[in-house]
Amino acid sequence: MEHFDKVAKAFEIFVKGIIIKTNLKIVEPFKCGKKRCKNVNIPLTNDLTNIYSKIRVNELDIMELSNIYPRINSHY
Repeated sequence: MEHFDKVAKAFEIFVKGIIIKTNLKIVEPFKCGKKRCKNVNIPLTNDLTNIYSKIRVNELDIMELSNIYPRINSHY
């Protein structure tokens, strides 16, 4: 992991979060899962926004209410 240590040192200059040592066998499936969530969430959010608009519901009210739930953090 000598190469990783060198790369990690370079990344520490501009990365504020943690740097995790891993390998391609783990990181590639992780990236696929992350992209899958993004590819589902964006269209779903757009569809919900259209529905809220049609029924005249303020989307910010929905987000405020949803943020009360412990595992949801809607950004607005």
